[in-house]
Amino acid sequence: NPLTRNLVFLALPGSDQRHDVVLGGQGTLINSATLDTTTRRGAALRTASATSGMSWPFPEAITATRRQVTMLIWILPTTLAAGNNLIDIPHNEAWNVPEGLMLRRDGNTSSGQFGYPDSATTEIRVSSDTGFIQSTDPLTCYAVTRDEATVLFYLNGRQHGASKTLATNADFVWNATRKPIAVLTRSQGSPAEGWTAATCDYAAIWARALSPAEVWNLFTNPYSVLLGAGARRVKAAAGAPAAGWGPLLDGTRNRLIYVPR
Repeated sequence: NPLTRNLVFLALPGSDQRHDVVLGGQGTLINSATLDTTTRRGAALRTASATSGMSWPFPEAITATRRQVTMLIWILPTTLAAGNNLIDIPHNEAWNVPEGLMLRRDGNTSSGQFGYPDSATTEIRVSSDTGFIQSTDPLTCYAVTRDEATVLFYLNGRQHGASKTLATNADFVWNATRKPIAVLTRSQGSPAEGWTAATCDYAAIWARALSPAEVWNLFTNPYSVLLGAGARRVKAAAGAPAAGWGPLLDGTRNRLIYVPR
């Protein structure tokens, strides 16, 4: 499956889907976040305040890339606040500059923001065109790709606005003490700037820049990334997380997981 190339993190948070599908690392709920099984797409992470979210262990494979990345997340957005975070790999848990590799809201605007550390003390940021961050769409797919100095923002599978050029085309600089991936909040150690009562059922990171066609594929069929390398659907069994979910034999790890039908 080409979509698994350089895939370093894939989380399907909800019910028993707490693990990172790629590495098997267990997610940690932050503050009052819960795993809810009542959402339209089945189980999902649900936040209850701007300081709640979920985190997963640092994906060491991402260090193989220096200037390419894709971050993609499906959420049901709710109340907007300054700097609503989507996905972040913080450089430090206190979230001091540099804040980390991140996709988030640009302050109080409707633009998105991509940023990354280019040293142990500095970071590079670039913002999307306005209208990127949604507050009323019932389900939204956000994505960003970096290929050297070029950054593309995607909203629901399509490129949003013009391509952006980074002021400095530098390598990612990772903290020697790896920090967990944070979803819907800015970090595990200093959670803030999250979403009130938002839900998330899918978050992924690739150590390469996906093509526009690949991003569109993942929007139209989010779970196509699982359907390959021997993956196959199997007969439904007792213990499915929620109505509308069915089992899938994940051929890459030879274990049973659940995905929406």
